[in-house]
Amino acid sequence: MCKLILAVGVLLISVTAGFAQTGAKKIDPCNLLTKVEIQQVLGQGATDGKLNPTGGGGPTCSYTVGGFGVLSIVARPARADEIPDQMLPEFKKHNVKAEEVKGVGDRAILTFPGYGMVQLLAFKGSSVLMVQLMMSGATEDKEKVLVRKLTQKALVKL
Repeated sequence: MCKLILAVGVLLISVTAGFAQTGAKKIDPCNLLTKVEIQQVLGQGATDGKLNPTGGGGPTCSYTVGGFGVLSIVARPARADEIPDQMLPEFKKHNVKAEEVKGVGDRAILTFPGYGMVQLLAFKGSSVLMVQLMMSGATEDKEKVLVRKLTQKALVKL
């Protein structure tokens, strides 16, 4: 089950992020949220972030939350072809429920890839931030609120 969830996450990262730009400023996603901030927002324990510098969409920081949940953060320069107005129909074409979110970054898209997972893509200036959350026992509505709070905290440091 965990491998399937990770495979879905990698697929979504690939659809939305592509490969990190070469020569662009590198962003360490593990510096965008502290373990304490994550615990305060989620109301559950969290592990220290583990950096995968070669994640599918760029450097990825992953946390285990509440023993079974997963929080992943990707932050990198946006590609010229990453345009929210073009990305929304692409998600729908791939049968991924997606909606625009107002008040988060310059533009933001919330997706629901299934398996109890929500993903928020936020654009700020020339950067893109993806925060993906899956919490055991949490409803989609609760995860939407939590991922939005985490993304807003991370955007301040981006």
